[in-house]
Amino acid sequence: MLTKTLSPFFFAKGDTKSPVQIAVFGVFLNALLAIILMQFMGYLGIALATGITVWINAGQYIIRLYKQGEFKIDALCKFRLPRILLSTLLMSLFVFGLKTLFNHCFNGWQNEASLLSVSLLGILICFALIVFFGFIILLKGILISDIKKLIKR
Repeated sequence: MLTKTLSPFFFAKGDTKSPVQIAVFGVFLNALLAIILMQFMGYLGIALATGITVWINAGQYIIRLYKQGEFKIDALCKFRLPRILLSTLLMSLFVFGLKTLFNHCFNGWQNEASLLSVSLLGILICFALIVFFGFIILLKGILISDIKKLIKR
């Protein structure tokens, strides 16, 4: 989605070469990473390769726009972005811990199509949301007043 937002800046200036170069590089990188990661992670390697490639492509757009003086990060973004990333990391660690606990207590729960599996997955997702928003508010990555303003819209 980020690349869809950034590419029009190039097209508006008549630069169709840069988005094509970035896209072609992304296709080859995605294929290479998918082949490599698939050896270790199976089908999940393909998804991870795609995710990595998308972020690298977005980074290429941002770097090129920054060099052209078209991309600037304001003070609010510089303040909030590290807090959002830290909240994401902390949420990931908590989710990994809870998933490990579930694996220990409910052996094979991920491989079953049962009410227990669906319930545990729901708990995991709810827990992730609570932990993420808890940390993001605690670290002031977003203010409660900002959330209230968004809800009122």
